[in-house]
Amino acid sequence: MNIVLLKLEGGSPHDEMNRLIDRLIPHITPEKYKRLDRLRKHKERQRLVVADILVRSLLCRKLGQRNDELVFRTNEYGKPYLKGNPVYFNVSHSGNIVVAAVDDAPIGIDIERMREWDMDVARLICAPREWDMLTCTDGDRARQERFFTIWTAKESCLKAIGMGFGMLPSLLEIVTETAAVPHGDPVWSVDDYYVKQYSGVEAGYSMAVCAQHAEFTKQVEYITVEQLTHRFMIYR
Repeated sequence: MNIVLLKLEGGSPHDEMNRLIDRLIPHITPEKYKRLDRLRKHKERQRLVVADILVRSLLCRKLGQRNDELVFRTNEYGKPYLKGNPVYFNVSHSGNIVVAAVDDAPIGIDIERMREWDMDVARLICAPREWDMLTCTDGDRARQERFFTIWTAKESCLKAIGMGFGMLPSLLEIVTETAAVPHGDPVWSVDDYYVKQYSGVEAGYSMAVCAQHAEFTKQVEYITVEQLTHRFMIYR
């Protein structure tokens, strides 16, 4: 398993980071290019390009293939997969962070910037036991952290399963009698999958990874857009 985190920095459309991203744009998929053209916010465009190229660079490095040899397909729920190779990947982004995970078995990853949230939204996401746990948590900060822990764990599971939000989040219970979303960096089982919460990967963010096994990497690799560009251009 390999998990990579990239932080987008710089705000000017003319800074060095954006010049690097401009070099990457020609190598994204046609479908992503069409989406890029529809995005108005500069940061959203950056995230889309970096997320696509980050996954591609990880797959090229793992398989020893060129970028143009990668063939992607999507399942019935829209989750992409790599045709002809038993390698699995997933990507997530929030705020100015993009993360990607690659493994030899189905995997899902989710990162969320902890921000203001609505209990009505939480009610739609949480299963009954999770809702009870959330409402019984004292303090706004503790309740916020618990909500985003539940959210990221749940979304990572849905992504690993391959359904995403094709399944109502409240129907998947990630809190069980044997694991109640503990603190720190725990690993716990959810049906036939395992979830690991990565606390502290970036201040103000919550991140979880779901896999079919409990052999999670201990270290998250941090790279810059410049490093991503250099790595990818080897396989372009």
